[in-house]
Amino acid sequence: MKLRILFAILGFVLAVVGVMAVTLYARDADQRALEDQRPVDVLVLARDAPAGTPAEQLSPYLEVKALPQAAVAVGAATTLDGLGGLVTSVDLVTGEQLLTTRMVSPDALDVPGRVDVPAGLQEVTVLLTPDRVVGGALAPGDTVGMIITRDAETHMRLQKVLVTTLQGLGAAVEGDTSGVAPTPEGSVYVTFAVNGPDAELIVSAAQFAGIWLTKQPEGTDPSGTRVITPAEILP
Repeated sequence: MKLRILFAILGFVLAVVGVMAVTLYARDADQRALEDQRPVDVLVLARDAPAGTPAEQLSPYLEVKALPQAAVAVGAATTLDGLGGLVTSVDLVTGEQLLTTRMVSPDALDVPGRVDVPAGLQEVTVLLTPDRVVGGALAPGDTVGMIITRDAETHMRLQKVLVTTLQGLGAAVEGDTSGVAPTPEGSVYVTFAVNGPDAELIVSAAQFAGIWLTKQPEGTDPSGTRVITPAEILP
């Protein structure tokens, strides 16, 4: 009889302990779920940013988004503070979180085929579709003519512009000696070395007009260009 009473008491105690354990576990699970859903402000790409973009110039490419903590990637940046002097190590695409692991020292960024900027000039980058970059048949060190079209008028506004680097071209096939440039898989970032006034012109054309490039090897005759209007097309 005493043994049955003892077992009954023990069973009751175990039941109480079990209920308490389940309650505490459920409470902890709810707390963890709430923490996972707690919003965290992180920096997200609002538009594509090319590799080599300095942290000081990243603001126009970014926006702040509140994401559930569970969706925040490891190393996601919440501010640009502390990233000064670093550059993006790869092309960043719209919608991805800015990761501190993708910010590196400029010395660590190796852009294949990049050429030095001549003294006194500065670099400016535009994003162009393959048909506007000679089908991708350009390489760093080439010089190009820049044709600008706006409001039904077209003119080769700049000539012998130095290309310092291109990003977005397909990778060359190993062992290929055909000399044919890789076909771009999408839009191409083209960076030029120009003076200040020409940089202003290029940015304005990229914003409000259309840009086409021509490849101008050594010996190209730059003369004879003019403003083309619809009347010139079918005189």
